[in-house]
Amino acid sequence: MFVLELRRTRRRPAEELGLLLRDRGRWIAIGPEGVLASAESFDEALATLQPPC
Repeated sequence: MFVLELRRTRRRPAEELGLLLRDRGRWIAIGPEGVLASAESFDEALATLQPPC
């Protein structure tokens, strides 16, 4: 399990992005809104947790 967060900067407070869980060969991305994705790769699941620029 990976807990991901953005670090605080001078202009932006810390922000929790969510969790990435590995289950039966799939990566499950869980964010503040709930389950965001069930992906085959870590990178694909991580992309769903990226904050909008």
